[in-house]
Amino acid sequence: MVRALDIPVWPVRRLWTAAAREANKNPNWIKNRIHDVQPLGSEERPVAHEGFTKAMTHPYTAYARAFPAPA
Repeated sequence: MVRALDIPVWPVRRLWTAAAREANKNPNWIKNRIHDVQPLGSEERPVAHEGFTKAMTHPYTAYARAFPAPA
């Protein structure tokens, strides 16, 4: 999702962590899950995905910004 929308990683990570806390996940579980996910290397996207990304980036990011994270 982060790569497709070309958005910074840290806000998504922060939101995911907040959601995990709301779901009463153990802090160690949260820490381990974040470290289990390794960043992907560069990859070539399918042409259809490129078109979809270009067409939907603005609507998706506008929707995501409509719901700011609680402080």
